[in-house]
Amino acid sequence: MTMTQTNIENAAAAAVQASQTLAETGTGGQPPMSSSSAWLILILAGVMEVGMALGLKYAVGFTKLWPSVAAVVFGAVSMYLLSVSLRVLPAGVGYAAWTGIGAVGVLVVGMVFLKEPFNLLRLVCVLLIIAGVAGLHASTVQR
Repeated sequence: MTMTQTNIENAAAAAVQASQTLAETGTGGQPPMSSSSAWLILILAGVMEVGMALGLKYAVGFTKLWPSVAAVVFGAVSMYLLSVSLRVLPAGVGYAAWTGIGAVGVLVVGMVFLKEPFNLLRLVCVLLIIAGVAGLHASTVQR
């Protein structure tokens, strides 16, 4: 066996050991996150998405400085938190729930604080979104 083959075998063994360590401890050597923690982070990401949407409303096409800054900051924080939650949650479930949380949040804030129309059809649609997010949550519960 040549010196190069030995180095390659040692490097391969080290890579296998590192991947096993990552699998045991979580991404980047951090402790693994629980599903409950991932969902809490995802809910917070959805709340930040509401802040982003409201910032966009008042930014008037990014012509107003502070609402534009708020929209960008809330959007960046929301995306970061979404990416953290997706370390544990399936991508499709996490993304669908994130958009649902944001959509419901913006609708509720609009109806309660911004005097947007409130009617039975809107209420039913919001309840359907909430039911969908709850169903997605139930689909990820580890039994």
